[in-house]
Amino acid sequence: MLRGFMDHWVPTVDSISTFWKSDISACKDLIDGLASEVAFNNFTFYTKWYTNGVSSELQFLRNHPDASNVRTDNMWGRELIDHLHSRGMTAGAMLQLYTYEKGLWADMPSLGEWDVRYCTATDEPCVLADFTSDAYPSKLAQILREHLILFPDLDYLFLEFEGIMPEMAVKAYENHAAKVGVLPDAANVTYREQDIALYKSMGNTIDLRYSVEALDMFTYYMRRNLETAQGVCDELEYRGRLGVVYYPPQYESLFVPNALPENRWRLLPWCYFGWIPDPQQKVATMKMMLHHMEEQLAAGRRLLYIGDATISPCDTESIETTLQFCESHLMEGYLGMGNPVDHTGLRWSDVTTEQVQKVRDIFAKAWK
Repeated sequence: MLRGFMDHWVPTVDSISTFWKSDISACKDLIDGLASEVAFNNFTFYTKWYTNGVSSELQFLRNHPDASNVRTDNMWGRELIDHLHSRGMTAGAMLQLYTYEKGLWADMPSLGEWDVRYCTATDEPCVLADFTSDAYPSKLAQILREHLILFPDLDYLFLEFEGIMPEMAVKAYENHAAKVGVLPDAANVTYREQDIALYKSMGNTIDLRYSVEALDMFTYYMRRNLETAQGVCDELEYRGRLGVVYYPPQYESLFVPNALPENRWRLLPWCYFGWIPDPQQKVATMKMMLHHMEEQLAAGRRLLYIGDATISPCDTESIETTLQFCESHLMEGYLGMGNPVDHTGLRWSDVTTEQVQKVRDIFAKAWK
């Protein structure tokens, strides 16, 4: 079973992580020190988020001068992977593949903007790529090909296609309808009643993204994305494990499992329950998440849960609940988002030093 933590190779504000710009000896010491207390066996890194964390030759990815990979021409990342392997651990890369820094994506179609400067070390907003564009698969393939050439020893490759806000979904749907025709306009789509009831119970506002027609669209383009990714892996003879990241408490659970091109892909559902302020909605979301994962396991799909570590504040109970669920259901693993090492490791801005230590103690007890 994978038991892992996550941190950033990508440029991030100092209050969230400084791992990405720390020198290699400090990062190795961090991993070794954490391993002396917690029996984890994997570290996974965000290598492409809103910002880019590798030294890239692609013109639409920015190389941040402070990033350790940029300063060392990617030797930093390779040394981290080698260090994990020397300890008998695996290394993973997670890539967010719909969002790009605005200035460098200017010549490509986009669906709207995300202003994420509060958490990323960038001076401009990000844009959400128009995934319906015929030009998008080529960009996706270029990123993955470069990653796997630079870091061929990665054991896991996890892909994330997040960030489609309601107004962006409308634009994507209109673009898609213009290509395929015979679709109702966005004001006349249809919905399944059982979907509306379930997702409203978790505090969601039902919009176009939950409609039958939009879900069919999302399924088509997600499968195209994953087939593109698989084609790059086959081309480079990459034999690592592949996964797709998604957020079940919203519309993604209604299409992502059905979009997997073959059983080589594993599902990585995620949720950080401390970010849900309403107690009833939190209970409904936990119930939905556990039921969703049970359904996917019963359908023969492989699951690796991305759970909280040091992201949402004041909700260690949900960490313990989901850790136990993953163990008892023999899932492929629990990947804790965050790095419970104070000052350097990944944690969200409102997570305290005390919570970092409490989380570290929980994982030390669970993973012996």
